[in-house]
Amino acid sequence: MIVRWLMTLGERTRPDTPTYAECPGPHEARAVALVDDCGQLFPVWLRGGEHSAAT
Repeated sequence: MIVRWLMTLGERTRPDTPTYAECPGPHEARAVALVDDCGQLFPVWLRGGEHSAAT
């Protein structure tokens, strides 16, 4: 059995609640990561955090 992990970029849609983010579906997200191992998501997640902190 092949297992893959999927992560989509959440969207901050409520300015009054900065920690809230909606999670769109894979076909609606601005960014999607599909990996074979869960550990591969962490570098993607960390780079995303650096990007969002800079904006």
